[in-house]
Amino acid sequence: MMKPAYIKWAVWVALAATAPGLFAQPKEGKQAPPPAPHPAGSVAAPKAAAGPPKPAQQQLKAGPPGGPKLDRPVYPLDRWAQMDPAQRQAALAKLPPERRENVQQRLAHWETMPEVQKERVRRVWLLPPDQKKIVREHTEWLQTLPQERRVVLRKETNLLEQMSPEARQAELESPSFNRKFDGVEREHLQKIVSTMSKEE
Repeated sequence: MMKPAYIKWAVWVALAATAPGLFAQPKEGKQAPPPAPHPAGSVAAPKAAAGPPKPAQQQLKAGPPGGPKLDRPVYPLDRWAQMDPAQRQAALAKLPPERRENVQQRLAHWETMPEVQKERVRRVWLLPPDQKKIVREHTEWLQTLPQERRVVLRKETNLLEQMSPEARQAELESPSFNRKFDGVEREHLQKIVSTMSKEE
């Protein structure tokens, strides 16, 4: 049986809020020990000019080869999706069987998701830990509600996400908002609004 779209979204948002990602950032190499002091009366050699940054120092700002630079880290499943088939198979072959199967399943689902849902998952992935916790708890709470309330709350969350910060606040304080949702629902919606973008 096919799961409703909002349940698939909730599962993927929960994964984005909790999973550390499929790629770890490269670790920087060990620092070289300080040079020995020069003997008294000797002249120190001039310092060599700084060379280009080491690969480990280059943060996750590069997109696909030859493509424009991105202004934020690349979501792990986007990295897999950007690979050509040969690159992907070679990378998958290096993974343990269980992890390889997990990546393949997640990637297959990722490639069928609408772009608006992908962007929501990317945004949650970039949140700080305390806000990821809010998203995870909100998602878990939604699963405890009857289906008709989940639909109503999901629709309201989508509307709030599309509003400006001022319009969101006005909606949260409106009489109609208080009529549509009980105290617990209003509290959860206010928390999830705190994780939304503050920019226009």
